[in-house]
Amino acid sequence: MSDLRLLPLGPFPPWGRALPADGVLDLGALLRDQLLARGVLSGPARQALQARFAQALEAGDLPRAADLLGLWLDTWPLAAAIEQARAEWTAAPSAEALAIIERAAACVLDGFGWRRIPGTPWPCPPDEWIVAQTEGRTVRLSGRGEADGAVLVSAALGVPVSGEEDPGLPVVRSVDGLALVGERSALARALVTGEAAAVRLTSPPPPSPAAALALGELRMEGPHQRAYERWGPAGLRVEGEAHWEELLEDADAGEAGAVLMPLAEGLLAPGPASALRRGRVDTVGFLLWDAPFRPVAVHPVAVHVLRALDGERDAAAVAAAVQGPPDQVAQVLAELVRVGAATAA
Repeated sequence: MSDLRLLPLGPFPPWGRALPADGVLDLGALLRDQLLARGVLSGPARQALQARFAQALEAGDLPRAADLLGLWLDTWPLAAAIEQARAEWTAAPSAEALAIIERAAACVLDGFGWRRIPGTPWPCPPDEWIVAQTEGRTVRLSGRGEADGAVLVSAALGVPVSGEEDPGLPVVRSVDGLALVGERSALARALVTGEAAAVRLTSPPPPSPAAALALGELRMEGPHQRAYERWGPAGLRVEGEAHWEELLEDADAGEAGAVLMPLAEGLLAPGPASALRRGRVDTVGFLLWDAPFRPVAVHPVAVHVLRALDGERDAAAVAAAVQGPPDQVAQVLAELVRVGAATAA
């Protein structure tokens, strides 16, 4: 076999082809395309998060369970949104696409228990995964700049980092946090003129009003600054910020009818997250869509009613199936239609 020139995991998520081309393999692009996929989020990641959620409950770690519950529920809208976000990232990066990718990465990190590429929110796979990609070939590992994870790849393969590829990112100006106030004007000017896209603090700034003011000015003058602080070098490809929760929409209302069919999936679990954080454990229902819609917490009865819908039963038959009072079941059906979980068959 010929030698393989290997590019490391970061800056993640990268552009470029995942498959070897001319003896070059981009581990970051391969990881991007393998992980940021509908099948991963709706399958292994969802199952892993469910298992870790149950473990946290059993251990009595309710704050941790609350975090895991949020991630587990988000795998439904994420699975529906991730393929488009990945395609958008490789064609015309946006803060919105990166926010979706960030949440998907959090599901992978917490579900699979992976480590992070230092200084970033991005996942680093186990050493076994890294080794498997080289197929026993002789490897020449190139670096790729800040937050590239090359040291982790080097340790996994037992090879040195030799040389460095240009990731094609804008210039970042580095400054010691203690020098931030004194360098404030020069740094702001560099951001305004485009000499630098963002500023990296190599140490924490002092807890002073002057330092807070200086950092605020950098965030105001640098269109990439906030994104860079949050996402690392990947943030240099986008301007502004976006947050996953704000990208979710409410489902459109369904159409009323004598016979209904489900548009969502019903799930029963301990929760909601807010109750878990207060130390309470109650069974709650969740309505989940195969779409980028916001999960909705409901009374458990609503889940039982939703599960009884088959596109053939009328309200009376549904009430009989769930052994509930017809008038109350009718109210639940109307609410399911209102929130877009059911519609006329």
